[in-house]
Amino acid sequence: MITSVQLDREAMMKKKLIAIAGLAVLTVAASAETIYDNFGSWDGNITSGWLGQAQILPCPAVDDILWEWRFEMAAGNTVGTVGFSVQTVAAGVPTGVMLYSDSAVVPPEGAVITFNNIGLQLTSGVDYAFVVDFNGYSGPSIHYTGIDVVPGDGSWWDGTNWTSFAGLDQ
Repeated sequence: MITSVQLDREAMMKKKLIAIAGLAVLTVAASAETIYDNFGSWDGNITSGWLGQAQILPCPAVDDILWEWRFEMAAGNTVGTVGFSVQTVAAGVPTGVMLYSDSAVVPPEGAVITFNNIGLQLTSGVDYAFVVDFNGYSGPSIHYTGIDVVPGDGSWWDGTNWTSFAGLDQ
């Protein structure tokens, strides 16, 4: 026979479980990741003739730690190694302070190049440049889309100056 005391305990236990589940949902929502890429919307464009390329993006309000950055290099490249850096932005191009840098080997058959476990604290609402340096190479390089699918702009490096390219999304 179930007593009213047992029913009260069950009701309190259900309330506790609902409260715990609610906290778990809040925790998951607070640690969501923002992912910017053009992988699903790539329209066949490949950078060529540039010595470097940058994607300028604002840091999102919630996700202000950069953990990973990835892009796809074209097949047929002979770049060998690319440099990657995160820089502050001045006048819409990456001429600010370098906050992070790394490098990666690029196979000639092309590949998705991923820099992970970066752990760089960014400031919400501030624009940052995610720069790929082709180390003197200027042939076919990064896949990009000519339509604007992420917030922010792109820039390309000619060896002397950065030029803003509003439709560039890597």
